[in-house]
Amino acid sequence: MNNLQKLNTIAISAPFIISLLAIFETGFLLLALLSTMITGLLQIIIAFIIFYQNINKHIIAYLIFVFLFFLLVYIYSNYILEYEMINYIWIIPILLCMYLTYIVHLY
Repeated sequence: MNNLQKLNTIAISAPFIISLLAIFETGFLLLALLSTMITGLLQIIIAFIIFYQNINKHIIAYLIFVFLFFLLVYIYSNYILEYEMINYIWIIPILLCMYLTYIVHLY
């Protein structure tokens, strides 16, 4: 297991572990939400590291999907006032997380 796999595993498991601590103190739920943002940032950094070391179609597709996700969030938050649709966008980061985990294990 290389360092990127370890970092990815820690980044994915941290929000779950922190949310389990909410059994004792509910303030840990806020930390778990913040750690999901840090997980996303770490995964984008991991993707760029893999991109610069080994360019393949999976990592290019991942980066395109990340760009499209942020573009959709921008468009829905600024131009489209249908708030029901923005709820469905939040499934995309979970799918991106699973796809990058697949890429890291291929790498």
